[in-house]
Amino acid sequence: MGTLQSLEERIRTYALEIGYSAAGFAPADDFDEYIDIINDAGARYDWWKNGAREPMAWARPAQKLAGTKSLIVLIYNSAQVRFPAELCEKLGRIYQARCYFAQPGNINHARLELMRGFLADLGMQSTDAPWLPQRWAAQRSGLASFGKNTFAYASGLGSFIVITTLLVDRELNYDEPCAVSTCPEDCTLCIDACPTKALGAPFELDPRRCIAFNNWMPQVSVIPREMRPLLGQRIHGCDYCQEACPRNKQVLENNEKRPKDSLLELLVKEIEFDRLLHLSAEYYEQWVRPVMYNYITNLRLFQRNAAVAIGNSHDVRYLPDLARELSSESELVRAHVAWALGEIAGEEARHLLQARLVVEEDESVRQEIVAALA
Repeated sequence: MGTLQSLEERIRTYALEIGYSAAGFAPADDFDEYIDIINDAGARYDWWKNGAREPMAWARPAQKLAGTKSLIVLIYNSAQVRFPAELCEKLGRIYQARCYFAQPGNINHARLELMRGFLADLGMQSTDAPWLPQRWAAQRSGLASFGKNTFAYASGLGSFIVITTLLVDRELNYDEPCAVSTCPEDCTLCIDACPTKALGAPFELDPRRCIAFNNWMPQVSVIPREMRPLLGQRIHGCDYCQEACPRNKQVLENNEKRPKDSLLELLVKEIEFDRLLHLSAEYYEQWVRPVMYNYITNLRLFQRNAAVAIGNSHDVRYLPDLARELSSESELVRAHVAWALGEIAGEEARHLLQARLVVEEDESVRQEIVAALA
């Protein structure tokens, strides 16, 4: 006759039942090492440390939320479907999976609500803590270790995971922490793969130089000119360092063996740079929002990203589209369209820029036009 499950085993079993890949338990102690790293990083992380999400306060979970005694950490495998190669050139895989910061009405959001309901039935109060240092929580709870690219890696899943941490008001039996990292000492493949050199050294990221930071963080409005060519065709996120990592080799090689995702197969045909550049409300709701809801609330930023991707394509077929948006109501869009025209170059592009310069009143856009003409 089998023995009854412990409380931790019941929680872990239910997490697996509803689709999580792993669950772990850790004390709600301060994340002192994380706090020290952020404080010592200076300007690289000032935007984060001083932001409205209060990450430094959340790094002291028991102080941030009275009554917190333990952390329940959940790992979700985001690479459960086939990611089309055409989309991977434009969108990070995590966004294609629609599981990161999942919104109400999304199946992945429902999974978290089921988990919280289960904990409530067990007499626990739980609070979702997205701004707590999730990767550190996963390491503390024995679920993941760090890669030199600063991503968390779970056994058998690589770095294509989503970590969710719940603060609960119950003392639990805790798991042993993982090793901080299992990366080979001499491996620098992730660092070498980063086109923007955002990874300057092992475990050291300058997010301000990260492609993802530049194409979706609200702190960035005008993408710095020196960064634009490095963004390539990426319009939402970037996977270069994860693709180069040997710890992700098996996950990436198994991509074609996984079932197709019907929505992603549709998006291959629907996510087009010209449509994103013009961005109607209908197009946004039907094709953009389902996979790019995570960060951007100012829809002009999607148009900006499309302009940069078009500029990096150097494809003259987009000239009519750029000509149309060179008269956009948004100075931000006009500025990046001007840059794109400069990248495509040629007589037609020069003519469009010269004609716009005559009537352009915004000084920042005028500067972009002059730089493009030069």
